[in-house]
Amino acid sequence: MKFLIDESSGRAIVDFLCQAGHDVVSVAEESLGLPDLAVISFAEIQGASLSPMIRTLAI
Repeated sequence: MKFLIDESSGRAIVDFLCQAGHDVVSVAEESLGLPDLAVISFAEIQGASLSPMIRTLAI
């Protein structure tokens, strides 16, 4: 599964998902400071699931 992890989530989450064999992109490593709506758009384009924290912030 493909995940997009928001910068507010810890590195441990990224490491855990990678070790479990998932395709993981970290907003903190790719584009520090993106607004929530831009992160949501990026996830939709990439076909990635978002970490729960970003969903809560964006609604």
